[in-house]
Amino acid sequence: MYITLRNGEEILIEASRGKIKLATDYSGNITIYGCDKYKKIDDITFEKALVNLKKKFDSVDNQGSWGKERSENAILFIKRTVMAYENYFKLDKTVLLEAFERNRTYSYPNYYQASNFPDFTSLEGLKAQISILQEDIHNLKYKQDDELLSLQKELTKTKKIMIDKKEAETCLDCSIDINVNCPYCDRWQSVDVIDYEGESEYETTHTCEKCGVPFHVKATS
Repeated sequence: MYITLRNGEEILIEASRGKIKLATDYSGNITIYGCDKYKKIDDITFEKALVNLKKKFDSVDNQGSWGKERSENAILFIKRTVMAYENYFKLDKTVLLEAFERNRTYSYPNYYQASNFPDFTSLEGLKAQISILQEDIHNLKYKQDDELLSLQKELTKTKKIMIDKKEAETCLDCSIDINVNCPYCDRWQSVDVIDYEGESEYETTHTCEKCGVPFHVKATS
């Protein structure tokens, strides 16, 4: 096997009876380091990644006298969380740490909190995560319905074709009730009226209570 190391790079090599690390400086010189043969390469890379991450945390501006303590607490939290997740997900610690940082979009003291990292090792932790996912799925469903209807209307307008029964038209009576036949299964049903302010026309999206297909409703008074 042939490997080329660029200046400033390093590589860990593992065999059945030991490990070594090769590192190059910025002049191209190679240094060989012996590693504890009982220590996993993932442990070595994880520790180095934590050192670099600690430096990154310490370099954040406007932390005041609490900066060092905050970064140390964050590193301790990361170690505990990674150890738990490593056993549960069967992933290397370095991979998990990279995933944590890749998903972080705000300050590290606020991100590395127990509330942002569910405890997958306990039943209560699993229940909490399932509840969050169910809410996300519920919100995505309504967002998808609206996007689907918008795309259907744009397709009809652009290609000047009729898409079979995508819209139901009805009348808006004085009691502000809307009843329509589903354009797919013909089920007669009521439509919820939201944010109606007395206009002569009212449009909304409704999902059929029988067949579950969303369609556009247009009512005129």
